Amino acid sequence: MSESPEPTITDQYFICNKQWGVAICRQCEHGVKPNKIVRHLTSPKGKHRISKRVAEQVVDIIRHTDEWDSVEEETRSFPTTVSRPIPVLPVYQDRLQCQFCRQVYRSRDSLRVHWSKEHQFSAYGYGGKPRPSEVAAGKQNQEGRVKQVVCQRFFPRGWGSHYIYVGHPGAAYEPETPPP
Repeated sequence: MSESPEPTITDQYFICNKQWGVAICRQCEHGVKPNKIVRHLTSPKGKHRISKRVAEQVVDIIRHTDEWDSVEEETRSFPTTVSRPIPVLPVYQDRLQCQFCRQVYRSRDSLRVHWSKEHQFSAYGYGGKPRPSEVAAGKQNQEGRVKQVVCQRFFPRGWGSHYIYVGHPGAAYEPETPPP
């Protein structure tokens, strides 16, 4: 029976997601690219605020240890859909999915912008904010074009920060009606 390797200083801060090649910060619960780890761990505005020397040791372990081989610097493709939640990443239960293309968005406003730019669609028949008298008809027109979904994401911003639809989030999740 093979033994697990001894925990390293890197294991205090990160979990290696081998399937997607991402170092996930245990405390912040999001992915950190290897070239951003020193800044992530030493930032005066961050949660960790450790010394640069220790942060560089963490990066050295990630770059030179077999356990962390799957974590890569270069850009890779991340999923837009997974069947089950990705361990360690937070699960968002209130995101909105465009039913034209299946992209997931955080708010109705960002979804409306997406509809306008990508699908030339407006629930109100034109761009801009609706008049109060048009709101009810617009909401009816949106039905079937948006779905509340469960999702996750690896990174909080930048490349790879898109929401990932979770097909089977588990028994604890019960879908709710999308917010107005």
